[in-house]
Amino acid sequence: MEKTIYEKMDEYFKKHEKAGMCLKGINILSTLPAFVMYPLLIGWLFLKKDRRLAAYITIPGAGFLLVSLFRRLVNRPRPYEVFGKPAVIKKEKKGRSFPSRHVFSSFLISMLWLSLVPLAGLLLLFVSFVLAIVRVIGGVHYISDVLAGALAGIGVGLLTVRSK
Repeated sequence: MEKTIYEKMDEYFKKHEKAGMCLKGINILSTLPAFVMYPLLIGWLFLKKDRRLAAYITIPGAGFLLVSLFRRLVNRPRPYEVFGKPAVIKKEKKGRSFPSRHVFSSFLISMLWLSLVPLAGLLLLFVSFVLAIVRVIGGVHYISDVLAGALAGIGVGLLTVRSK
């Protein structure tokens, strides 16, 4: 993201306060589904005594830890740090922008649901795309952060689904 684009977005949301509130609401609403659906998925697999339960816990968990470690090592500053203007989606966190863990988790959980209940997975994928867009427009991530998070989430999801 270039500084001029970030500044234009910042100006827009300063002039249109309701749009900023709407963006913040969409951020919350697009974050919640995946994080509600993952425990439901794990509970469902547990109740069914499904043999995939262990893989659907351990592989995503390992993926999340690896993404977290990678973020710590890279420690990429966030757009609001680089451009010196507050993000629309308020964050106090410094660095650790690449890749986006929210987007990683959302795409990963979408892939897991896609393998078991395709319609639910497709709906979650749509919500994941919305989340990725909102995280960039909201000024907390660069496009490359959300793309990397999405690709990593899809990759770990496919690895999980294909594990036997």
